[in-house]
Amino acid sequence: MLSEYYQLFISWIELHSSWAELIVFLIALAESLVIVGLLIPGVAMMFAAGALIGTGTLSFSPICLAAILGAIAGDGISFWLGRHYHVQLLAIWPLSGHPKLVESGTHFFHRHGAISVMLGRFFGPIRAIIPFIAGMLDMSAKQFVTVNVVSALLWAPAYLIPGVLFGSSLEEATEMTQKVVLALIVSIIVGWTLFRFVQFLRRQN
Repeated sequence: MLSEYYQLFISWIELHSSWAELIVFLIALAESLVIVGLLIPGVAMMFAAGALIGTGTLSFSPICLAAILGAIAGDGISFWLGRHYHVQLLAIWPLSGHPKLVESGTHFFHRHGAISVMLGRFFGPIRAIIPFIAGMLDMSAKQFVTVNVVSALLWAPAYLIPGVLFGSSLEEATEMTQKVVLALIVSIIVGWTLFRFVQFLRRQN
């Protein structure tokens, strides 16, 4: 059943490529939203989008940008909800039905501090709760924005590139791989620079 939905998603994007950026933005946003992210097969959908980039159906830059912006927006909304409505939201479903997840997220945040937002982006269930926890525990908004942007810059290409490589034909493999590697290098450089900036901010507090 899941494979049928997966194939349907790919087929729909192929037929409506002009909507691809918006769809990828919404997928990245939804996967980053508190709890909602647990219900979204974001990894599979991002891989599919990457595969369509590899086949030439979609372009890497606009899709990657859409994923980055969606991830930033999703984490930002979760952070805002945690800061302003954590008491109310913890008392209602679905958060009330996942006390262990909230507890694990809180422990993870206390252990890793601001960097937990970056690390949490890449760790399954925690991804859907860490920004909310960060807001709930009054993390500095300036720190959160910085780490949120850094993690999104790294997350989007990291999730797209495997699909890109998979979708690339043998004839296009060399050229496409060069473009992907270049994009990855740029992302790493930007991410490392911002990461060092986050460390600087933490030392100021």
